[in-house]
Amino acid sequence: EQNTVGVIKATFDRSQHDSALKARIRSRLQTCSIGENTARGKPGVGICRFRPDGRMFAVGGWDKRLRVFSRAAGTAPLALMRAHIDSVTAIDWAPDCATSGIIASGSEDGQIAIWRAFPHTGRQEYSTR
Repeated sequence: EQNTVGVIKATFDRSQHDSALKARIRSRLQTCSIGENTARGKPGVGICRFRPDGRMFAVGGWDKRLRVFSRAAGTAPLALMRAHIDSVTAIDWAPDCATSGIIASGSEDGQIAIWRAFPHTGRQEYSTR
């Protein structure tokens, strides 16, 4: 469907003589709304990239925005980031992004933006002395 990204679950079925890959769509998430203010005058996705642990993914849109989604959450983005003046065409998560939350995005205008998006800070312990 237009303006959506599908989250797919894939598994190997080895019960038959030949192994088969089975895939099904888990959910569809809206990415870009239809409007006049997109880089090319129409909605679209320039790139989609999962965080290495698979819990989140980021979508770069033709509307110059970066959206961060949770794989487990609903269809609303967890974050909507604006910094680019052209379509977002590159995304990369830092190797330690699960703890640092660092994600980079690039656009057709040659700019790179560095973001800190939802780092896992671990459990905090408090003392009641």
